[in-house]
Amino acid sequence: MDEASCAKTRSSNNISINYNAENSMLMISSPIAKINSVRISDVAGNEIFSEHFSTPAEKILKLKLPLLKQGIYLLAAEVNGIISVQKFSAR
Repeated sequence: MDEASCAKTRSSNNISINYNAENSMLMISSPIAKINSVRISDVAGNEIFSEHFSTPAEKILKLKLPLLKQGIYLLAAEVNGIISVQKFSAR
């Protein structure tokens, strides 16, 4: 999901996210379509995780993020050409 991407960006509820600190698992779900790509960054803009799927992932994606430190993060997920951005915290 680079800046040259043709995808539209919006902050919306096209995705839902749930981070479980006990098992370092982030679950991302999309009620409308499969997930094309995911990018996680900290609030300073440093990229923590990024993955583009050549074949879209399922509507529910589980990511193991054992190195995620306590803090606030931004998740951008592309679904059907639209990038939805949501904030979440790791505690």
